[in-house]
Amino acid sequence: MSDLHEGDWLLVDIDGEIVTFGLAKPAAQPAIHSQKTYNSNDFPTATDCFSRYASDIGIRLAGRPCGMSISGAVNGDTLRIQRCRWIISITGIAYLTGSRPMVMNDSVAKAWLNLGSSAGMFPKIGGMSAVDFSKPGKWTTINYHRGLGASLLTRAEGQPLLSSESECGHIGFSPQDDMELEISQALAKKDPRVTYERILFIDRDDALWSQLSRPLDGHAKDRIRAGILGSFAGDMTLAFAGWSGLYLHGDQTQILSNAELASIFNRRFESKAGFSSVVRPVPRFLANREASNLPGVAQMMAAHHSS
Repeated sequence: MSDLHEGDWLLVDIDGEIVTFGLAKPAAQPAIHSQKTYNSNDFPTATDCFSRYASDIGIRLAGRPCGMSISGAVNGDTLRIQRCRWIISITGIAYLTGSRPMVMNDSVAKAWLNLGSSAGMFPKIGGMSAVDFSKPGKWTTINYHRGLGASLLTRAEGQPLLSSESECGHIGFSPQDDMELEISQALAKKDPRVTYERILFIDRDDALWSQLSRPLDGHAKDRIRAGILGSFAGDMTLAFAGWSGLYLHGDQTQILSNAELASIFNRRFESKAGFSSVVRPVPRFLANREASNLPGVAQMMAAHHSS
């Protein structure tokens, strides 16, 4: 089989049942092409889906560097993906491609997207400091899309950028006022462990709202959500010591394009008692609605291959 794209990187994004493939020519700012999307429910295994993509666009998988993002924790060789029935073996993917793939969770992919050419157009919604990824620092990324996650980019003096994943969306939620306490207590009736992810994914029409002491309209619910998101983002900045910047990704963060809700977010972000003066200057950016994680995967591969 003739391969017109020999040498291009294979990029894979498995976000629940949505599986997106693409190719990119090696470059500092990789351009992605040949994208195709599949549903994992249509394939018994990930191997079958990989093979279908290769057949559809006429490439060989063997001998091709591969980067992959998944919606789940990257721990060990066997990966369990959220909202997907596949269980993926990294060794199995390496058998297909001829070398071990670079695997990251979706929040890490979003973090690397912050180095892409479009990141300079992200609107700044708070903070005072400038961002310079070439200098030592720590940058926090929050991914609030189909789940809630956070990750970190770190650069030490004279060292390349490194990324770290987390499962911070599953840490415990701490109510800040009476209404948040009511919401938390209502959630706890089903499961006593109330996490930030659970509370930030309450639907507007969820029956829980009718259990509260006073009715709330849609905008009031958004105000509560913006405040809780601000608390979470501030907590992550403290936990990671991410003083160099915060990036907010995912459809759900777009409520912060509303000036009033962004103001509520910022007040809660900065309300950190003795650490407020350290947190307040941290620049905060609202990323675009990029759904695919392929650009972040490509950017991480570019950084890896240049180091």
